[in-house]
Amino acid sequence: MNVKIQDQNMEAKIIEKKNKIFVDNLITHLMRCGKKQHAHNVILKTGMMLGKQTNKKFDIIYTDIFNKIRPYVEVKKVRVRRTTYMVPFPTNIQRQKHLAAQWLLETIRKDKRKLNFQIKFKEEIIKILLNRGETLEKKKEVYKKAEKSRSFMHFRWY
Repeated sequence: MNVKIQDQNMEAKIIEKKNKIFVDNLITHLMRCGKKQHAHNVILKTGMMLGKQTNKKFDIIYTDIFNKIRPYVEVKKVRVRRTTYMVPFPTNIQRQKHLAAQWLLETIRKDKRKLNFQIKFKEEIIKILLNRGETLEKKKEVYKKAEKSRSFMHFRWY
């Protein structure tokens, strides 16, 4: 009986650690001019506001976002005999976190509306949770490219 409780606690700690790593990656991408505390406050306040609206915890919201955004496949250029091919590669978890954070903040920065960054960030997260965000469109584009170029998969060993 005691072993089951310990196993569940270990699983919960592992999930919390993964969430923390994604949030840290998001903070690092958001940081400008070395102001990490400011970036941390923006993400924390946005998470708290969303937590009040959706009645979920801060960690669970960012976990859901990461699971919806993260790409399992990416397309890289491989040069073989003076010809460049777009070859699909599987991505590891660190690369998935990097791409997810990069795409999320890139879509928010592209938004030309004259609004506060926190408001834009909150709106994009809500769109992602409702499966309508521009970040998800970016993921779909990458998957389409990978599907088109899957005939070049045998060049992955280069």
